[in-house]
Amino acid sequence: MPGDWPEGRFDLVVLSEVAYYCAGPDLDALVARAVEALAPGGVLAACHWRHAVADYPTSGDEVHERLRAHPDLAVLAEHVEEDFRLDVLVPPPAVSVARATGLLP
Repeated sequence: MPGDWPEGRFDLVVLSEVAYYCAGPDLDALVARAVEALAPGGVLAACHWRHAVADYPTSGDEVHERLRAHPDLAVLAEHVEEDFRLDVLVPPPAVSVARATGLLP
């Protein structure tokens, strides 16, 4: 990663416990590839450990900050606790399922 990326576009891309192994340009490339791989209406789910680990060049929080800063992603849902962070990101605007299906005005 990020050089070994599958061809195609996907409804769901999951970055779980992997992105903090990338740093600098490699992390930027991984984020770009993940975003480019999303099919229209696709979802990117990211989950990473938040504690410092000597073998990780990037923290889980930094990974999620990079994802959240990408102009083609918006936060649909988030869960943050002491040990890990989970973000669900979609192309903007992030609209709840209830609102998108007309259950809410």
